[in-house]
Amino acid sequence: MKPPTPPTRHREKAAVIFAIVVAVIVVLFFVLRVFWHSDVQERDPDSLNAPDMPNDAPVSAPLEIE
Repeated sequence: MKPPTPPTRHREKAAVIFAIVVAVIVVLFFVLRVFWHSDVQERDPDSLNAPDMPNDAPVSAPLEIE
C-alpha cells in the first residue's frame, strides 16, 4: 500500500519554505563574502590599487582548432 500523499496545501507551504531558505542562504553568502573581502582589504590595503595582471605578464596564445 502506498503511503498517503500530503495535501496540496502542505506541498505548497513546503515549497515556499524551501524557496525562502534557499534565498536566505544565497543572500547570506553574498553579504558574508563582502565582509570577508573588506577584512582582507583592511589587512592588505595595497591590494586595492594592485592591477589584476601586470602589464608585462605574458599572455598565452589562443588555442587553434583544426
